[in-house]
Amino acid sequence: MVGLFSVATIGVATLVDLWRLIDIRRGLHMRVFIRHFAARALCLIFIPLAIYMIFFYIHFKVLIYSGPGDAFMSPAFQAELKGSTVESMSTVILNITKAIPYYSNITLKHRDLKVYLHSHTARYPQTYEDGRVSSAGQQVTGYPHEDVNNQFVILPVDREINPAVPIYNLTNEEMERGVRYVRNHDLVRLFHPGTKSYLITHDVASTLMSTHMEMVMVLDDEANTRYNETLWKIDVIDDAAGNKVKSHRSHLKVVNYIHNVAIHCHKGILPDWGFGQNEINGNKNILENNNVWFFDEIFHERIVNGTEIGINDKDDGKEDKTKKKLSFLQKFFELQGLMISHNAGLTSSHPYSSAPISWPFVLRGISFWETKDGLKQIYLLGNPVAWWISIIGCVMYGVMYVLDRILLRRGLDDFGFAVRRWWDRGVGFFIVAWLLHYVPFFLMGRVLFVHHYLPSYIFSAISAAAVFEFIGKVVTEDTAHLPPQAQIRSWMTRNHGTVGYWVFLSVLTVFNVAMFWYFSPLTYGTGFATKEGVQSRKWLKSWDLQHA
Repeated sequence: MVGLFSVATIGVATLVDLWRLIDIRRGLHMRVFIRHFAARALCLIFIPLAIYMIFFYIHFKVLIYSGPGDAFMSPAFQAELKGSTVESMSTVILNITKAIPYYSNITLKHRDLKVYLHSHTARYPQTYEDGRVSSAGQQVTGYPHEDVNNQFVILPVDREINPAVPIYNLTNEEMERGVRYVRNHDLVRLFHPGTKSYLITHDVASTLMSTHMEMVMVLDDEANTRYNETLWKIDVIDDAAGNKVKSHRSHLKVVNYIHNVAIHCHKGILPDWGFGQNEINGNKNILENNNVWFFDEIFHERIVNGTEIGINDKDDGKEDKTKKKLSFLQKFFELQGLMISHNAGLTSSHPYSSAPISWPFVLRGISFWETKDGLKQIYLLGNPVAWWISIIGCVMYGVMYVLDRILLRRGLDDFGFAVRRWWDRGVGFFIVAWLLHYVPFFLMGRVLFVHHYLPSYIFSAISAAAVFEFIGKVVTEDTAHLPPQAQIRSWMTRNHGTVGYWVFLSVLTVFNVAMFWYFSPLTYGTGFATKEGVQSRKWLKSWDLQHA
């Protein structure tokens, strides 16, 4: 995200510059302006973008083997990684990969957590510990072990009950085999034979995630009266509608027909009444990665010892083996999208997270490591003097900018055109950079830490330095009566600042170095001789110093 903020910073500065150049008072012909525009587009957009994409091109060429992050990628992406499960299935004919006939007993397995969609006779409690009320319906959970209660029967939709479902005409292949296969974008019902119930979701908050919908099983009578709620759409990732759904190979989302929520599983564990199993719920954010499943086991009368009767696996797998490889751009954009969505999905709370408003004031740090032996702790904490001075400098810029504009409106111009231009464009650029690297974090829903402020802090420090130089060197000299270029030369060459200005800089430098040394045992984890030494470093109660 910091890269995007940097692009935005340069983009804003470039647009301001182009807006200045297009002014007719500048006297530039449009041909000249277009050349200016083209030069900036080439050097600030296309060349940086090309360099950025080249690194990913090298990345894809060099990193060709499977790794622990495979699960986040699409099956088509994984199929090109050597040693991945999907690649093995694409290059070796395995019995475990097969089409899924309707009326099969199937198990659905979560792609990332490797738990099965599961149900049993136990029910949700009527009231949770936090006072919220449930439907007290039959539980649906994620179970990590093989069990008969993981099995569901996959059923087609009855058009007599729901005539809105398109008519499906069996293919010649299906008529010859006497089956109908589950296909991408089909509407299906999931029947649980162990409890003779159907899977539905409804508008009741789930146990652990109040913004998600509760997932329950309902018996025949209720399932018939709520028929459309028992319908689920099979949505295979990166596959065309109508293609056969394959076990293991087809990574898919199961989306409710009425409520438009996906079957979702996460790391949250249910209390004792849920037997410590993973929570399953309905997620309104269908694009989230934790909604992805695959069919694991298939039980059907035509499938014996893992092979469908009368089917040549080699022929049946041709359509998959001839799929085109992903282009570089397809891989590139998939990876960019996953990085953004994964970053946005980091919403779980963390003991060392902090709000953006606290960062410039060093109200929270991050503890990376601690041990009682030697009272050691590695604690990420900004230099308080440097950070506080920097935010003061940024605030001073804002105040001085407003005051200068008010004085100009009253006909008072103490700075002059050239100095003001430097003040607006030079220092102003760094203030804009600080804001563009800082303010967007207020709009984010992900968990945040003080280290997210580090790029913004650099610009705040530069801005503060420029403000102090302006006060110490520019304000002390009357240059408004001089020509523009002479104004700049005057305070850049002849004016070296007052004695007070250099005393201030010297004291500030000494304090910064002293604070660096003072807090270095926390920065580098070298430890303290006594507990009092730790306590003396805890300037604020919000600092999480373990031995203070």
